[in-house]
Amino acid sequence: MKNAMEQELDMIDESLCNLEARRTEIINQIEQNKMNGRSYTITTNRGFAETGMRARGWR
Repeated sequence: MKNAMEQELDMIDESLCNLEARRTEIINQIEQNKMNGRSYTITTNRGFAETGMRARGWR
């Protein structure tokens, strides 16, 4: 049986994995849009639609 700190660490690790996956998705989408020469809008996890060269919600 894991103690509370070990359980919390597992949750943090899972969250980090999810964030890294989402970050990769966004980077790929930005690169794809640059290649297509279009402006684009993405929605961050906070629900803000951001248009332009980067998602300001992540900065």
